Amino acid sequence: MIPNRAKRLAGLGLSIFGSVAYSVTLNAFMEEAAQQSVFQTESAKVALQKSQSQGVKDFAHQVIASKAQLYGKLKTLGDQLHMNVPTEAS
Repeated sequence: MIPNRAKRLAGLGLSIFGSVAYSVTLNAFMEEAAQQSVFQTESAKVALQKSQSQGVKDFAHQVIASKAQLYGKLKTLGDQLHMNVPTEAS
């Protein structure tokens, strides 16, 4: 009887730990992805202002557009999961 109880208790502990680890991992991912998106957008804006190369400017526009789209998706997902999504790079 005790071994079955121990197995159930161990299973419960692992399932709780697993959901906590998933939550921490998801929070960390969302935070890192949002901060990286903001950082890359700001870096591309600097490139637009300072570069003389049309190729660099074209690439910067692509980065800004793709990161705006990514950030929008992260924000939507964050809202659905009731998570704060960073608005600035750290």
